[in-house]
Amino acid sequence: ATNAFSISYYGVGPTEIRIIFILVNTLIIALGRASMLKAVPYVLGAATFGLFITVFRTQKALWDEDMRQKHGEPDTASDAKPNIGEMAHDIVTGVSKRRIARGILFTVILAAAAALVLVLRVLHPHHRALAIVLYVASWVPFLWSGKEKRAILLKHGRTIRKQARPYLLHVAVAIALVIIGRTAWVLVPADETALGRMTEGELTQSLDEDLESLRVLDANVDALVHWAQTNGLLSRSVQALLPAEQDQIREFWRNVVDTMMELEILKRRYRGFYQVDFLVQPALHTRAFLAAFGAFTSQYAGSIAVIDLVSRSPSLVTMLNEADPAHGIPAGSYAALERRAAHPDELIRLNAGAAYLALVKRQAEAEEGRVARIEAQLKEIYRALGKSPERLIKAPLDLLEQSAATAWLPFQKDMAVGMSLIRTRHRPNLVKPELIAE
Repeated sequence: ATNAFSISYYGVGPTEIRIIFILVNTLIIALGRASMLKAVPYVLGAATFGLFITVFRTQKALWDEDMRQKHGEPDTASDAKPNIGEMAHDIVTGVSKRRIARGILFTVILAAAAALVLVLRVLHPHHRALAIVLYVASWVPFLWSGKEKRAILLKHGRTIRKQARPYLLHVAVAIALVIIGRTAWVLVPADETALGRMTEGELTQSLDEDLESLRVLDANVDALVHWAQTNGLLSRSVQALLPAEQDQIREFWRNVVDTMMELEILKRRYRGFYQVDFLVQPALHTRAFLAAFGAFTSQYAGSIAVIDLVSRSPSLVTMLNEADPAHGIPAGSYAALERRAAHPDELIRLNAGAAYLALVKRQAEAEEGRVARIEAQLKEIYRALGKSPERLIKAPLDLLEQSAATAWLPFQKDMAVGMSLIRTRHRPNLVKPELIAE
């Protein structure tokens, strides 16, 4: 139809295919078949997407050629090339540099003001809302300054589109590769775990013991959340609490930290569940996944429930963030719990685990209770996230505020000390050294 012959598509031809096969075989030798099988659905998905794009572009090219011949239009290959130099000259010289500079300057000032409001906590507790307003406002002069080039961009719009169109697919594929790569990095750690080296008997015994431990930890989480919801101490001001009541809260927090740590150990022990070959040992693979994901959902659901109760009282947050060296609890333990609950990697694990649970559910007949527990926790987690989506913004803001305050404090201290040494009048000090000594 086109009188043209192609042996490569999107830069991939026979040579590139040979290189890909060499890499795939090397990965099979290094990682094993079980690890590589997990990549097959993604490869097939990417290939299907590539086939769709190829068919679409081929059909479009055939249609354009058909219409060109039908209407007797000249060959597009012989069309004059767009004048890139003229377009660049118009964009550079056809605008008011002064107006653009003003817009950029106001943008920088508003963005810096937003950062300072966040760090200095101006108008606390409304400093975050004010910082967000200033940050959003900083985009107004930025976009206004870009309006200067609008007429020129409209004039050369066809040229710009023609130059940019061939790269749109590459940009889309690059974004998809980054997303897939990041997701794979989170879900499939590169390090080898002990699961792949265990015999069937060893793995069965380990799973029996750890799934029982997980049942006990689930009960601990339920008991801690129930105590927090019914006791009423967490809803009162720390200043109004008696010393004995504060001790109860500290004991509660120590139990929370210990339980979350135990769940973290279980989660990490079985995070390499994919190294148990699903094709060879489907039941053990599924049980290892349930141990890992069950520990994750129990930890996540418990964390959200505790955060919902504690976050209402800033003084309580401060109290729980204090270090408890006698029990091995570092400073900032509550902030760490909040950050982990809102971390993007945790959301990736949550959604990927929920999807994978639906795939392996039929292999978990012996663990119906565990599956039901996980599904109930997933419903509770999604309900809580839907009810308070601002938690996904609040935790990164907490981290930004703490990091900025840590960086700002030395500068603030030096400025304050320097200001204290400035003298505005030449006279003897009113506070004599003798008075200080006395």
